[in-house]
Amino acid sequence: MAELDELLTAALRDLATEAPALPPLPPRARRRIRARRATAIVASVAVVAGVSAGAVLGVRALTKAAPPPASPRHQVTAYVLSGSGRVIPIRAATNQALPPIKLGRNRVLCAIAVTPDGKTAYVASHGPGFAGTVTPIRTATGTALRPVKVGPGPCALAVTPNGKTVYVINLASNTVTPIRTATNTALPPIRVGSRPLAIAITPDGKTAYVTTRGPVARCPGTVTPIRIATNTALPPVRVGGCPIAIAITPDGKTAYVAAGSQVTPIRTATNTALRPIKDGHIPVAIAITPDGKTAYVVNFATSRGLTVTPIRTATNKALPPITVGRTYPQNLPSIAITPDGSTVYVITNVAGPAHPDAVTPIRTATNTALAPITVGRGSCALAITPDGKTVYVANMSPGTVIPIQTATNTALAPIKVGRGACGIAVMQHGGRAETKSR
Repeated sequence: MAELDELLTAALRDLATEAPALPPLPPRARRRIRARRATAIVASVAVVAGVSAGAVLGVRALTKAAPPPASPRHQVTAYVLSGSGRVIPIRAATNQALPPIKLGRNRVLCAIAVTPDGKTAYVASHGPGFAGTVTPIRTATGTALRPVKVGPGPCALAVTPNGKTVYVINLASNTVTPIRTATNTALPPIRVGSRPLAIAITPDGKTAYVTTRGPVARCPGTVTPIRIATNTALPPVRVGGCPIAIAITPDGKTAYVAAGSQVTPIRTATNTALRPIKDGHIPVAIAITPDGKTAYVVNFATSRGLTVTPIRTATNKALPPITVGRTYPQNLPSIAITPDGSTVYVITNVAGPAHPDAVTPIRTATNTALAPITVGRGSCALAITPDGKTVYVANMSPGTVIPIQTATNTALAPIKVGRGACGIAVMQHGGRAETKSR
């Protein structure tokens, strides 16, 4: 496990060498870097959302259709990764924690993604020696199926829009393992560049993009495209800096990569890097609005505090940064956008490291930060329900999940899920899923 921690921490050390003037990362964040798989991952509209956030949530939001009422067949459930090797389901209608799904006390749960039909959740984990597995969970019954062996140190997942394949980043072996969901069998691993960390899949399901950072002593890094039809890696795209997060626009035309001191757009039709976007900050997480018009980029904290930079995707122009907090949260920042695109939510800290973390909403119409919402200590992941009414925030230290009502931006009573909670997926039975994994 120490080797895996070192690989993950290297990503932040690389960024620090590119920005020596920035304040050091807090010790708590350094110790718990494994609790945040850049993804923005992985996530919501950033990296993965059960099917790649930009792919499903973005496309559906563009239709502007109202979500269906939550009948029993379409009820919403949040799945939380707990530090005790358990997955805790939460019924969104009542904010009640359901019986835990046990994956093993010696397993470190690393990432979660849900298929587009909502029938299966996939959880990546590793045990002693960081031997990696992915466990399918049948959501209708809360039953864990037989684990699928993958490479060492799995740290991120993405599911194709048709739900046929799960792609797993194996950090310690520099590979990506495809899993065929019909049979839950692993296919031959795909070798990519050194130290892969984040993955996103285009909405048409033709290409997966994996960030890689090159040898430990060297950046810039690259993004490796994978042709999904043949599971073959294409020539890497140089992006400059050390890439740590990636997001793809809902139309699938552009991938945005947080790399070093810049954001690099990639034209997916030709897999070519465009002119990098620089605004003097170090980006660490990205989310794109459902209409595809704006990318919101979370930056390392500077003398201005923690900021978010909006980027107009039509011109790739950075707008003035928005201050959302005083400093880093106790883990790393996380970001998600409501399905209607009206509000961005960012995990931050407004009072200093000795105080609880907060979530700051940003009104996208005006790019203004609203009053921060106190959520607890060790906040490390958030996800939004498909109807956009609730944000769920996982808090590692107290082992709770805080629901936030988006209509009023008020926090509700914490839901106990067990210490070490730091990964969350929200899905609706019968379809629509959003993931924010660690």
